[in-house]
Amino acid sequence: MTRAEETALIFKIKEGDKNLFRQVVDSHGGMIFSVLYRMTGSREDAEDLAQETFVKAYFSLGQFRGDSSISTWLYSIAYRLAVSSLRKKKLTVNREKFSEEELRQSASLLESGEDTEMKELREKQYEALEKAVAELEPQDRFLIAAFYEQGRSIADLAGITGLTPANVKVKLYRCRNRLAGKVKGNKETDR
Repeated sequence: MTRAEETALIFKIKEGDKNLFRQVVDSHGGMIFSVLYRMTGSREDAEDLAQETFVKAYFSLGQFRGDSSISTWLYSIAYRLAVSSLRKKKLTVNREKFSEEELRQSASLLESGEDTEMKELREKQYEALEKAVAELEPQDRFLIAAFYEQGRSIADLAGITGLTPANVKVKLYRCRNRLAGKVKGNKETDR
């Protein structure tokens, strides 16, 4: 959906066609759930927060000015709800959130032409990276997931988190360094 289409859709919803909001949920629900799951490490919490995000968005449509895309606005709501929830509950993040089966399924997506040794190496690298990402703070996991998995821009992330673009860049840089150190540390431990 283009930005113009999103703006027209929001305008129609604001005019009273509330049933069109289902399109917003359908278009952005998966991405919102994904980033919330990364932040919380819990499917149940991510589902609850995703639902809360869309409920809050629905009742706040009058406040949507169109300065950003609808997805940036939704990410912003989801991010703030997740941070607030994690602070309130002092949620214990499950560091081993990826099961062995999920890791095996991800490894099966590798190119079929690779030899077994290369597949095993890539699987180990992927597993090490996933574990390292799971050990990051929730806000850092959000930045990594939104930037690398969802393709959000620095400007979008700044708008979502309330940080300056420079702070977002610094945080991403530091997260990458921490991840590299953790993955490298895991490689040395495996030897």
